[in-house]
Amino acid sequence: FFPNAQWVGDGMQVVVEVDDVPHTFNVEMNVDAFTAAFVGAHVSRTEDSEAVVATFEDSVATTGRRPEALLLDNKPSNHAPAVDDALGSTLRIRATPYRPQNKAHVEGGFGLLKPTLEGLTLSGNTPQERAASFLRALVITAARAINHRPRRDRGGASRADLMKGTPSPEEVEHARRSLRERLARQEKARET
Repeated sequence: FFPNAQWVGDGMQVVVEVDDVPHTFNVEMNVDAFTAAFVGAHVSRTEDSEAVVATFEDSVATTGRRPEALLLDNKPSNHAPAVDDALGSTLRIRATPYRPQNKAHVEGGFGLLKPTLEGLTLSGNTPQERAASFLRALVITAARAINHRPRRDRGGASRADLMKGTPSPEEVEHARRSLRERLARQEKARET
């Protein structure tokens, strides 16, 4: 319909390794159905009604308004009294059973997010090492997210899409020749 008319919510399990010990968390997210924007998220140990409520509250804080409706799957935690209380006048709509495409907005969002989060580890023997590890995970996450963002100047292809291209042998030889010529010019310029 329009932005903030309907949000689609769901949870996804994510494993984070800290000091060689895997920890599983629930990442609960809401996605706006019109814009496909991630409007809110919450990280918790389990997918429960508290996570649904916290994600809804984060989404409202992010957008500054409540949606007309929130589509959730049929897990009992999504339809608990606490969720109804938090939603207030927002309609809670149940997703069609056994049809994940009914929640395509959030499922697609998870599909984009999953390769960004996979393999992140936090470790270190000192606070400084753990801080560096945390920063490394943030940089990797940001870079992976940017790599999967479509680019208008490249016909909608993302950096990751473009990296999948395979040059022809002629293109490889042309590039090598051009790069050798550039290197030779630079070396000659340094000599003088």
